[in-house]
Amino acid sequence: MTFTRTATTISGFGSSARHQSGTLAIEKRCLELPGVYAEYYPWDADPEGIAWHLHRQFPGLDHYFWGHSFGGHTVAKVCQHLYDLGEPLAGVCLVDPVVKVFRHWLLSPLSTAMWWAKIKLPPISVSRVTVFNQRMNKPDGDTVLVGRQVVKPVTLDVKHDDIDESPEAAQAFLSMLGQYV
Repeated sequence: MTFTRTATTISGFGSSARHQSGTLAIEKRCLELPGVYAEYYPWDADPEGIAWHLHRQFPGLDHYFWGHSFGGHTVAKVCQHLYDLGEPLAGVCLVDPVVKVFRHWLLSPLSTAMWWAKIKLPPISVSRVTVFNQRMNKPDGDTVLVGRQVVKPVTLDVKHDDIDESPEAAQAFLSMLGQYV
């Protein structure tokens, strides 16, 4: 099969343990799309390793990313590595992204107390970045910057653990890939 684009989905802290998370469902939908190479990673995956894998296996393809909670922070790191390697970043969908200040998993929940922390994407077109946040419970999504520009999030009326299952977020990501729900 010839691939024309990649779709990388990275789950959040709690959704990694669930067997039926919205992030896994998105990855499964992407696998059904013609020409899309899709992969799923947990929130604590190595961003540089993911970037090198995509760069070596799929050089020059359009790369799309979905990140939920701490997975949003991991997506930002992968994107920075790919940007540094000269790879095209075609689209990013961050779903209630949370900055991961601490590397050890026991300390990671403390990241939600770091109100000044921001998720920073490399300078790509802001029109290619969609952010969904919720304000019903903690953690709630952190500020996302593309270069120095703040990306205005779409606020959804769902809890943090459920936002990656929202039809609005799924529609946005699949639309980036050229497939409507």
